[in-house]
Formats: sequence, C-alpha cells, structure tokens
Amino acid sequence: MGLILGSKGFIYSFYGGLVVNGLLCLLLISKLWNTTELRMNAPFRGSRPLDPTYLPIDIHNASAVFNEVYDALKQKNSVLHPSGVSLFSAYVPKGTRLYHSNRNGQIPDQFEWVAMDEEFSYSFIHFGKNTNKHPRNDSHSHPPPASGGLHPPSWGTGPPTLMTFETTAPLNNLLYLGGASAAKQSQGGEMDTQILLAQLQNATNYSEWEGSNLICKWGNSNGRRLDGIIRVEIGFEIIICDFHRDMKLVSNITLAEVSDLIHFKDDELEEVMSNQFSALASYDQIEAGGFHHDGERRILLDQSKYISFLNKSWIDPDTYTRRVADLPIETRNEWLGKVDQLLRTKSTPYQSTNWQLISEGIVKKFTPILKTMELAHSVYQKDGDVNVLSLKLMRLAFNIVRRYVDAEDVPSESWKSSIETAINDYIYPLKPLQTEADLLIYSSMYTIQEQLLRLCFDTFKVSRQYIETFEDLSKEWEELGQRTNELISTLQWASFFKCKDVCNWDQLCYVPSWGPSPLGFSFRNKLGVTMGEDGVARIDDDFICIDYETILNFNQF
Repeated sequence: MGLILGSKGFIYSFYGGLVVNGLLCLLLISKLWNTTELRMNAPFRGSRPLDPTYLPIDIHNASAVFNEVYDALKQKNSVLHPSGVSLFSAYVPKGTRLYHSNRNGQIPDQFEWVAMDEEFSYSFIHFGKNTNKHPRNDSHSHPPPASGGLHPPSWGTGPPTLMTFETTAPLNNLLYLGGASAAKQSQGGEMDTQILLAQLQNATNYSEWEGSNLICKWGNSNGRRLDGIIRVEIGFEIIICDFHRDMKLVSNITLAEVSDLIHFKDDELEEVMSNQFSALASYDQIEAGGFHHDGERRILLDQSKYISFLNKSWIDPDTYTRRVADLPIETRNEWLGKVDQLLRTKSTPYQSTNWQLISEGIVKKFTPILKTMELAHSVYQKDGDVNVLSLKLMRLAFNIVRRYVDAEDVPSESWKSSIETAINDYIYPLKPLQTEADLLIYSSMYTIQEQLLRLCFDTFKVSRQYIETFEDLSKEWEELGQRTNELISTLQWASFFKCKDVCNWDQLCYVPSWGPSPLGFSFRNKLGVTMGEDGVARIDDDFICIDYETILNFNQF
C-alpha cells in the first residue's frame, strides 16, 4: 500500500491498483500509523512543503544532482560536465524527424545511429572522393559505432546517402545518458554508463559497436523494451535499436559529388572550393549543435524516472575525471536493477514535475547575482573601497529580502521563516512527489536554494549594518567574499561560462565537444581545450568566436 498527499491537500491511498479516499483512507492511515512508522520509500507520497532532512544530502552531492537535472539535453552543459553518472527515461513524440547517412542507401536491419539534426548526418557523410583525396589531419570522417575508427558492417562503400525517418508512434522507451556520452574515448567516465548497461567486465577500450549491440539486446529481452539510447556529440544522436519499429522512411537522397553539381574547368579550383564546402558543412554542424546549448526540445524527459549513483556512493566531484564503472559490484547491480525496472514501463513526461524547468529558473535568476557579487568582492580586494562594495551588494540583495520579509518581522532579523518561504517559492514541485528520484532531486534543489538565499540574506544584513553604522566590518566582508567564491566553485553552473567576445553574424561562439569533431578528435589537440598539469584536458573558461575559415585552417586542407 502507498499513500499520496494530493496537491490540494486531499489524501489518496492506492492498494492493489485501487484508489480510495475519504473515511476509508483515514481508517487505513490510522491503522498504519499505529503499527509502523511512515517512511520515505518509493513510490514517495507527495507533500508540501517537504523537509529535506527526509533525504539528507551534502552540498557537493546536491550540486551534482542539480547539475545533472539542469544539464540534461543541453549541448554546452553536457560537454562542460562530461562524465555523467545518471540517466533519465526519455520520450520522442510521434512525427519527429530523424536523420541517418551511410554509403549503401539501405534502411539499417539492426541497431544504428540517427541524428536529431540533418546537419549532423550531412557533415558525417562528407564529400565522397574529394574528402578521400584530402583527408583532415584529425579524420572527422568518423562512423561512430566501431572501435578503432572502422566503419560498421552496415556502412557500405557506395555513394553517400542521407535518409530522413519519421516516428510513426512515440518512442517512449528511450534512455538519455548524461554527460558527453558520445565521446567514444575516455579520460574520465564519459562512457561509463554505457559500459555498465552493456555489462562489460573490461571498463577500458570500450567498443561502440559491441557495446551498443549488447545494450540493445539486453534492453529488448525478458519483458524489457528499449527503443534506443540518446547521447550528445555535436548535437544529439540516438542509437535506434530497431529501425522497423515505430519509424518510417520519408526520403532517401543520394548526394551528388561536388564535381557533379559544379563542372569545374580547373582541378585546383575544384580542390579549393571542395575544401571550403566541406568546412562550411562542418561549421553548419557545429552551429546546429549550438542551437541546443539551451536544450534539445524535441526530446522530453520523464524526470520522475531519474537513476543516479549520486548520494549512493562516493563520486568524485570533478566532472572531468569521475568514474562509476569501477564502483563496487553491489552498487552497480543495484543501479542496473533500477534500469531493468524502468525499461518495463513507458516514459510519461507529462505526468511528472519538470524539475529542469525549476532549475532553469533558479540559474537564470541567480547567475548574474552571484557573478556580480564575485566581481564586487574582487574589486574590493584591489581598491578597498568599502562604500562601493556595500552599496553594490545592497542593491543585489535588497529586493530578494524585501520580497520575503514581512514588515512585522523586520526587527527580529532572524528571518528563518522568510528564507523557508523563499526556498519553497523557488522549488515548489508542480506535481506531488511520487518516486525516489523526485525526492532526491527535490532535496538537492532545496539544499542549493537554501545556500543561495542564505548568502543573499547575510549579504543584505552586513551591507545594511555598514550603511547604518559605518563600522569596520573587514572580517565580515572577507567571510562573505569567501562564501561567494566557494559557492560558485561548488555550483559549477554552465551559465558561468560564455564567449569572451561578441561574435559577428558569420561567426558562432564555439563550445568544444568531446569525441569526433571538425576541430579535434583526441583530448590533446582540440581547439578551446587545455591539457592541465594533471594530464586532464579541460575546456577553457572563455569560449572563442569561430567561422568556417577556422575549421579550414585548423585542418590544413
């Protein structure tokens, strides 16, 4: 039996699939209360407000959970936090267009890759003989499935073809893998969730083809249903387990070679222009991937079905190096068991709280506040002008405090209830909490939001004290500065990273990706990436503007 406290205070009980309410429900509650303690096990009964102490979580785990929810299906966020340790149940609506390219023009008769963006598949197939005449130094002509850069068996050797598919029914048994899950190589745990899903004993030298084959076979056996797994490279891709299930072919176009479209009289001009066309195709792919920095909206997540290793075992907070494939076997088996249960149900994104929407509201609100606070403290450290510091911080915090502190409570200065009200205002679930995942996400967001608001309220108090008394508050300012810097460092929000310049119309703000790319494949030779003294490649703090000539020059056609 489970209990649900409805969004309007009505109590419901479900038992053996039946739902009852009223007096019978009260009798059941009374009996249960007298015999056992109510515990927070899934399915979790929703309530308002929830005390996060039901699921204690420290700030680092809370931040990691917050980011995995906030980052999901976002290109920029996923590559900045490449080693994902979680997955979501996902859903692609009926009528969605998907793209696949190969060199035989045949619908795959087994699992294969599709792209959400046509530019991805178009760039992937390249320019036939012209590309072979002048290969890139980094070999972006990459069929992703096989290890060692080899083409998969279904690839073919004929002319390039680009197929468009359309879903004839919702794909509601998909798994979305967090992080840079299509990196195809690892310096951390980019491929770990796939290693675990494939149930491979060897966590090194992961073969895309072998692993994907094992995942699709396992996911479609013993009562499970898996339509595919969603990953990010440059743009989002889906490994479709069965092209003949809930999909139809819309178009199948054999792409003309450059010399077939343009009859050049000069071979040298043909070579120059072919290289430029190829670079532009790669630029278009990067640009299309960048459209999803704020989210791939054609894919929906059932966020009540979020399965994570976080708060279960120690996980390295460094998202570049953390691993889960080497966790204790019991922990991995527990995770896999939850995936097994998930694949026996359908994704229902409209029936759960959109936690990502809530996280986006928090990030948009507090990113400029935090970064302006950080800058104000940094300037104060240099010039020591406390008057400027106090007024700037007061301006940042004043309206947040005034919004939640009742006039009668101003003299008390404790404002505990005001902070509690503010927290719940920002993270209030849109639907009753139903699952363990809901509780984990809610508790994480509560912890993060509490830290944000306490910093704002304390900043207001110190600023007000100085403005009213002109006391020497050097220690208080120093403490606030440290707290601000530490919180920003802990949060690691992708919103903290941006282009250092304003790009021209024929440029884009380039966010490096992991795995095959027109601007570097390996971790060591990527544009916009720096190899640290610890041997770990990390994306630079400031992004740069690029155009198609950047790609042309980088690859030295």
